[in-house]
Amino acid sequence: MVALGKQNGMQREPVGPEALNLPSCATPRPGDVVSWYEQAGIYRGELVGHTKDGQPYIRIVDPERTLVAPSFQHIRLENPANGVGPNWCRLDGKAKILRPTPDELRSLRQLLAQSTPPGPQYADLVREIWLRGYEVFVVGGTVRDVVAGETSHDVDIATTMPLALLGPLVSRMYNISPRLSEEALRYGHLRLGGRPKSGDPFIDLSVFKHSFVGTGNALFGASFADDVRHRDFACNAIYYDPLNEVFVDPLGQGVTDAGHRTLSIIPGQTFGPVYHGKLVIRFFKFHVRGFIPTPECQAHIMEHLDQSLAAMHRSQRFGYLKTQLLSKSPEEERPDIFDALQRSFVAVGAAGIWTKYIDPLREDLLR
Repeated sequence: MVALGKQNGMQREPVGPEALNLPSCATPRPGDVVSWYEQAGIYRGELVGHTKDGQPYIRIVDPERTLVAPSFQHIRLENPANGVGPNWCRLDGKAKILRPTPDELRSLRQLLAQSTPPGPQYADLVREIWLRGYEVFVVGGTVRDVVAGETSHDVDIATTMPLALLGPLVSRMYNISPRLSEEALRYGHLRLGGRPKSGDPFIDLSVFKHSFVGTGNALFGASFADDVRHRDFACNAIYYDPLNEVFVDPLGQGVTDAGHRTLSIIPGQTFGPVYHGKLVIRFFKFHVRGFIPTPECQAHIMEHLDQSLAAMHRSQRFGYLKTQLLSKSPEEERPDIFDALQRSFVAVGAAGIWTKYIDPLREDLLR
């Protein structure tokens, strides 16, 4: 485990994975060897994750193949004394587990103590998931902003709890239907609390991602290594465990990047062209905010810039630009934001790309 980081002159203390706690889990974890019966015969294999419909997805060794079990109720640990344990037990050598500074801890506790309409606190949902034995983390911009010493308003949460179990839990907490939409199932993402277009605080809750996200073959419930590949930049790939009160930094550089406002590409990303187009837009969003890309990051974005934005329909570019850059800003400030975005494109040598793909949207975006 790699050691220290600093913020505001205070050291973040490294923590060993053996110091972290998680209640026992009612279902096997990805990586566990499991057994189940099918047509009067017993099957054994390694649990990879679960499908969008909550069915365990299992890798069989002999003969090599994959199978889908009917449900988590049908499978069991092959050896209950030999489970793989939480994901932090399997971090590689570059990863860091760090105790936040007192200021960071104070900010995170204050955020989690806030309520989301119709009433639960962020901490209530976190605690309900954790007490059921599933990992649950505050992630994304929430953690990045706290580490950077900025004010954060929204709380994004990621968990290993299977989708089929999340629906019944959150339906009672947030007074919503227990039946998840097809989009929620394919993307492993739920928005909880807050009335639409009201400005109310809400929770973005996502399930750890494995592969094929957004399709009918989507798989979830994976490791840090798999979930990280579905995030954009290292500064947004920090996981804060609110019950153990630690940062988990699987890449070993996320905390440093957030503190220094640096953009680094995450190795092994497998985004398709449209998703890469969204990555491009987020690159410029952060560039406008003063984040400095590493040479490797800027080269990667520039290499795919034209084809990624071309892969997005005009409506997709319009919608994503508006959501990412303009929707939370007062109307009178939007022309200045748009002009700053143009300067960002010019600064990295992409003036032609701006003229081709972004400037034609100006009138509609500022309307």
